[in-house]
Amino acid sequence: MRREPGSHVQHTVAFNLNSNANPCNPPGTLRTNITWRGGHLLCTASNPTSASAGIECYNIRDLTIERVKIESFWYGIKFAGADTYNFKALHLRLCHVGFLLDNWSDQDGGTTISVHWQDCTFAGGGISQGTAAIQAFGRMTNVMISGGSVNGDFDTGFNFRNNFPPLALDNPVAITIEGVHFEQGVGDTKYIWFEDAQGGNGYLGISICGNAFHGNSPIALKLERCRRVRIDGNRFAQTKTGGGRPIEVDANCTSIYLGGANWLADAAGQALPNCLCNRAELTLAPEVRLLNAVPLTGYDGNSQSSGSATIDMSSALGANYPLISSGVGTAPKGYWVNIQARDSGSAAATGLVGVRLSKGGVMGNVERQLLLTLTKLPNNVLAGVSGFVPADGNGDINVALFASGTNTLDVWIAVTAIAM
Repeated sequence: MRREPGSHVQHTVAFNLNSNANPCNPPGTLRTNITWRGGHLLCTASNPTSASAGIECYNIRDLTIERVKIESFWYGIKFAGADTYNFKALHLRLCHVGFLLDNWSDQDGGTTISVHWQDCTFAGGGISQGTAAIQAFGRMTNVMISGGSVNGDFDTGFNFRNNFPPLALDNPVAITIEGVHFEQGVGDTKYIWFEDAQGGNGYLGISICGNAFHGNSPIALKLERCRRVRIDGNRFAQTKTGGGRPIEVDANCTSIYLGGANWLADAAGQALPNCLCNRAELTLAPEVRLLNAVPLTGYDGNSQSSGSATIDMSSALGANYPLISSGVGTAPKGYWVNIQARDSGSAAATGLVGVRLSKGGVMGNVERQLLLTLTKLPNNVLAGVSGFVPADGNGDINVALFASGTNTLDVWIAVTAIAM
């Protein structure tokens, strides 16, 4: 099937699969069990408007659309409400927005539940510049994008906004993006952009894993005001000729997990070390700079007594410390670190025995501390902890040591990543 709306219908929706859908009465206007396979929808109008769409399918339960090519509409497909939308092997070409999943209804039954894009491809560059391959706004849960590709001139590949747990539902937000190939982003393209998105309980609410980012996009992954996001197993291989960042996280994000299998390539295509970051609570750091684990001088198994000090991180990291003159322009905002320690008298200790890292300054400054406690552990048992430690204005951090006696505390501190 092929349908070509002409120039006189630049405002037209080619197919509306539920013309009775009413956002004020979702239960009363629900349609169910629709399957569409095959077809080519082409808008030949030279100036399609935001009223035009290839398919509208609001408030439909159990909808499947497979193997359809949609091109040159303002919106390829608009949908929301009800549950179980499946889009398989679709090709969206030269649409301003490939899919629009909007906040269609605030009424009971209006939340969008269970959406799966599988092996869909998006080619941008039409209607001046495509805004997004997928725009998803408002209340939803159980959203998955697996496989497929995004290629061409989009402002954003996938843009999720205001995705908080649905009202009157126990289901938390769960958004998964995996196995997607992004390439040829230009200008200010952001391949994946989450704004005001909050995952469900734990660190698996929003999962961005196993994707490949290529091309000249300045930002592969951007998070603003987000919570509970897992980033793991991705390949960041942008050319970065525009000075872009693989990951940008604003100051209002928390509970961001960076896994150990992310892979980075520099402008020459050479592999940089894997990300060794463990769980990180990011409230700083717009840029993640990946390193091999670097032991800090003086804290590489050295025996210690109680005391505190400000660690000069430029000296402790040596050549691994970012050069301010190279264009970074500011000292690091913090570090992801691994702490390991043991104490020969921890079993009988009555007070605190352990290691505390915090923002540089006096010993009493425990803002965003990372604490390893050994009290009451068997003597000489090695324990460890990993996490994020913010830095002071000079890029330095404070270490406080609590030993059971003189030189009884053996301490290892290593930096796994730097936040700029």
